[in-house]
Amino acid sequence: MKKNKNKQAEMLRLFVAIEISKEIRDSLAALQEELRITCPEIRWVKPENIHLTLKFLGNVKEALVPEILHSLSRALLGLDDFVFEVKGTGAFPAEGRPRVMWVGISQGADKIFAFHSKIKQALASFDFEEEKNEFAAHLTIGRLKDEVDTEKLKEMLVLKKDKKFGECACGHISIIKSDLRPEGPVYTILEKIKL
Repeated sequence: MKKNKNKQAEMLRLFVAIEISKEIRDSLAALQEELRITCPEIRWVKPENIHLTLKFLGNVKEALVPEILHSLSRALLGLDDFVFEVKGTGAFPAEGRPRVMWVGISQGADKIFAFHSKIKQALASFDFEEEKNEFAAHLTIGRLKDEVDTEKLKEMLVLKKDKKFGECACGHISIIKSDLRPEGPVYTILEKIKL
C-alpha cells in the first residue's frame, strides 16, 4: 500500500499555459456575474483559475519535469513577447448541445497558434496523449450542465460576440500543476519560461 502511495506522489497533473492579467480576470468576472443571473446552471470557472491552455500534458512523472522544461525552453528560444486581445464569446461544440463556454482571442491569435505548434513539436518525443480537438486559442469561463437552456445561452452569446474584454501582454509561458479537489482545481505555477 505504501509503495502505491509513493508511486502516486511522484505523478503531477500538468499543463502549459499563458496567464492573463488581473484586469482581464476582473472583466471576465464581471461577465460571469452578468450571465449568472440568466444562466444559473452554468458552473463558472473561478476568475483566478482562468488561463489560456497551450498544451495539456496530463499525469506526468515528477522526474520528467526538468527534461520537459529544458525542451520547452529550447523550443521557445527566439520567440518574442507579444500582446493579445480578449474579445467575443462562444461555446464548444458550436453545433448541438454546448458543453464549454469560452471567451475568444482576436489580435495575437496567430502568435498563440505559433507557440502552440512549437510546444507540440518540442514535446512530441514524450508521447503525451494527442488532443482530440483542433487547437483554438480561447479562455474557458464556464462548463455547462445538461439542463442549461441552450436557446437562452445562444442569445447571450450572440449579444456578447463582439464584446472586448481588454488586451494582455504575454512575456512568459507557465508550466502549471493542477490538483483536483472536490471544491474545484487548485493551480500552482511550477515554472515560468521567459520569452
